[in-house]
Amino acid sequence: MNKILLPIFIALILVGCGGGSNTPTKYSNTQQNFTIDSDDVTSNTIEKTADSKITLNLETYKDVYVAVTSRFKNQDISISDSISSNKIENSYREVSNSKSYIKTPQKVIDFRDKIAPKLLKSSRGKKLQEFRITSQKRVTTLGDEDNFCIDMGDKDHNCTKHITLKARKIVDSVETKFGDKKLVIWVPDSEYNSDVTDSMLDELADKFLQDGDANDIYDWDTNVHGKEWGGDAQNIDKDVISGTDTIDIALYDMHNNSVAGYFWAKDMFTKSTVPASNERVMIYVNSKMYRANKEEVFTTLAHEFTHLINFYHRDILLGLNDHTWFKEFLAETTENLVASKLNYNVIRYKEFNEKNYYPITSWYDSIYNYATVHSFGAFLLRNYGGAKLLHNISLNKNSDEQAIMDATGVKDFTKLIREFSEAYLLSDRDNLKDSIPKFNYIGTIHSHYGNVTYDLKPINFYSYDPEPTFYSGGTLKKDATLYYKVGENLIGDITIDIKIEKGADVEIITQ
Repeated sequence: MNKILLPIFIALILVGCGGGSNTPTKYSNTQQNFTIDSDDVTSNTIEKTADSKITLNLETYKDVYVAVTSRFKNQDISISDSISSNKIENSYREVSNSKSYIKTPQKVIDFRDKIAPKLLKSSRGKKLQEFRITSQKRVTTLGDEDNFCIDMGDKDHNCTKHITLKARKIVDSVETKFGDKKLVIWVPDSEYNSDVTDSMLDELADKFLQDGDANDIYDWDTNVHGKEWGGDAQNIDKDVISGTDTIDIALYDMHNNSVAGYFWAKDMFTKSTVPASNERVMIYVNSKMYRANKEEVFTTLAHEFTHLINFYHRDILLGLNDHTWFKEFLAETTENLVASKLNYNVIRYKEFNEKNYYPITSWYDSIYNYATVHSFGAFLLRNYGGAKLLHNISLNKNSDEQAIMDATGVKDFTKLIREFSEAYLLSDRDNLKDSIPKFNYIGTIHSHYGNVTYDLKPINFYSYDPEPTFYSGGTLKKDATLYYKVGENLIGDITIDIKIEKGADVEIITQ
C-alpha cells in the first residue's frame, strides 16, 4: 500500500431534495478539528449536523473512513475529489445473482401488511358469542387427502387455485413447553416417491419438530417469540381461526426459483371472512427449492415460522400493525440467531456489501432490504443481549423503531445505526476494545435464553466477495448510511468539507 504524505482535501456536498410535507428543522453548521496521535481505533461523531468542516491531523498512519447517516428523506449526495467517483445507482429493486432468495411473494406481503390489518380492525373487540362461531377440530391420519387453496383474488379473497395434497408425514404428540404438538406434511401424489422421498420428509420433519428438548425450529423459535397460536386469538377477534395444536406444511413444486417458502396470513382467518383461507396454522414450502437447496428451506422455515408467531402475538394479541421492514427484521434476526444450529452459511452479508446504502426503515421488496435488516439484526444480537434482546423486541408493546429502542435502552435510533456502521467498517478487526461496537471477535458468543443456547459467530464483512462497497455520491434515504473510504495509510492534515442541506450524522473512523 502506498503511503500518502500530502494533505488531502475531500468535499462532500449533500443537497436536499425534499421528501415529506414538513420542512425539517435547519441543523447548525459545525467545524471540528481532531488530532489522531494514537495507534488505537478512533471514532469521532458529529450528530445532527448540516454543513460540516472536519480537519484531521493524523500523527500516525491511518486508514480513514466516513459514514454519513441520514436523518431525513432523499438527501442527494455528490462527492468531488481526486480519489473516487463511485456513485450510488438510485434504484432500490435490484435482483441479486447470488444464491439467496426473497422469501415472501409480494401478494403474501400485501395481504399480511395491508389487508389483514383492515380485517382485524373491523372486527376487533367484538364478543365471540355474538357470532356463534363453532371451532372445527380436524383429525388427520396418514394418507388423508384434502384440497388446499394456494392462490386467491386480490379484491374478493376468493380462491383462484386449488391443489390436492395428501398427508405423507405425521409427527404426533410431541411434548413442548406449549403443550403437545402435531406436525402434518402434505405432498401431492405427483411428487411423492419421485421428487419428494420419505427420507426428505423425515429430515424436514426432524428439523421442524421432533421429540426432545430444544432440538428443532419449533423449540428455537417459540423459546424467543412465544407460542404460535392460541384460542385466545378468537376471543379477541371473531374472524380468526380457533386454537389448534397442529401445524401443517404444504410441500409442493411452486414452479418458482426465487421463493423457498412463506407464511400466508389468509389461512389464519375463517372462511366466512377470507374464502381462500385454509383455516390452518400452516407454512408453504417449495419442494423444487428443497431438492436444490435444503439448507435454504430450513432457514426459511425458521423465518416464516417467526412471521406466523409474530402475527399471533403482535397483530392479534397486541393489536399492532408493524411496518414491513420491522416484520422482516424480526424474521431475519431469528434466522441469524439459529444459523449455527442449522449449519447455515449466511450469505446476506455478501449482499449487504453489494448495496450497503439501503435504508433500514423502508421497504422496496428487494433482496437488499433483507440483507440490510439481517445485518442490522446480527449487530444488535452481538452487542445488545442476543436471544433475550430479540425476545424483548418481539414482545414489546410498541412498533418498529420504538420497540428496538425500548429493548436496547438507546433513545436515539440513529445512534444505533451509527454503532452498526462503525462495527461494519471495523469488522476486519477481532481485537477491538470492549467499548467499541463490533461484529468480529475471537471465539463464539453463547447466548442463553430460556432453555436454549444460541451460538453467535464472529462476522468479518471483508471476508466476502465483494468486500464492503464505498460510494462517493447518490441519494440517501432516511436511516440509510453512505460509506466512504478516504484512503489507506494516510498521515498529515486532511480536510473533509461536508455540505448537508437537511441533517445527518457524520462519523469519522480511523484505524
